[in-house]
Amino acid sequence: MTRSGARANPQEDVTFRFRWLDGVSPGLVGLTAAMGALVRDRLPERVATHFDLDGAPNGWMDRTVAVLFMPVVALVLWAVIRVSYHLMPEERRRQTNEAGSRSSRR
Repeated sequence: MTRSGARANPQEDVTFRFRWLDGVSPGLVGLTAAMGALVRDRLPERVATHFDLDGAPNGWMDRTVAVLFMPVVALVLWAVIRVSYHLMPEERRRQTNEAGSRSSRR
């Protein structure tokens, strides 16, 4: 930031924020997996994972699969989002960064 309170380079600010989140996101996924491993033995053999409109379970998973499912899905989504940004054309990436810097100034 400059003395007037304005950011010196909004592009760098957005890039820093994404780099910081690149470390936090996989860390939270790891924490989720660790918490799942801690409670795995307390879960029933089959865990209800899908429910009908009345709230009755109608889909189940083995407890190990249920514990690993969400961290794996979250990690795959994180990777797809990070890779897709780098596959964007340079002009589109610039527009995305500009929009992000504008929204962070509000």
